[in-house]
Amino acid sequence: VTPALPEEIYVHIFSYIDPADLWLSTRLASKTFNRIIESHLQLSILPFFQISISYNLGGSRWYDVRTRVFLSYNALDQSRPQYALFDKFEIHPEPYHGRALEKWKRIAEEGVDPETKWMVQLRMGNPRLCDMQNVKLSRTILSAEGALCDWKELFSAYFR
Repeated sequence: VTPALPEEIYVHIFSYIDPADLWLSTRLASKTFNRIIESHLQLSILPFFQISISYNLGGSRWYDVRTRVFLSYNALDQSRPQYALFDKFEIHPEPYHGRALEKWKRIAEEGVDPETKWMVQLRMGNPRLCDMQNVKLSRTILSAEGALCDWKELFSAYFR
């Protein structure tokens, strides 16, 4: 069924529907809805996503240091538009920033296991109230500068 209204009207209507409902059900209603909703979510929701991964920095004989690297969305990759570039780093705990970045570069060179669990958060409104999902992002590509994440895989994993 071809929609009878202009796309702008549908985009306006879709802005009042929960993104999870749009992704999981409404976009499946027709090819036209799929195209409109994917474009809408890509422009209005994707910029609020943050992905993170934690790893062990090692330490000494008596302690271990675990760090978490948070990556915020920057833009769609120009050469591969199905991939979103997450390259705004935030590292916790802050005193281990240098060591964590060195380890990140080593992990990026070696590659990450497709079964690795990522923490994904949609940071709209109060970040403390935003759900954080533990998901697999098997098509994520790491580099020293950040991560390229298949944004459709990200939506499907987060809005499950």
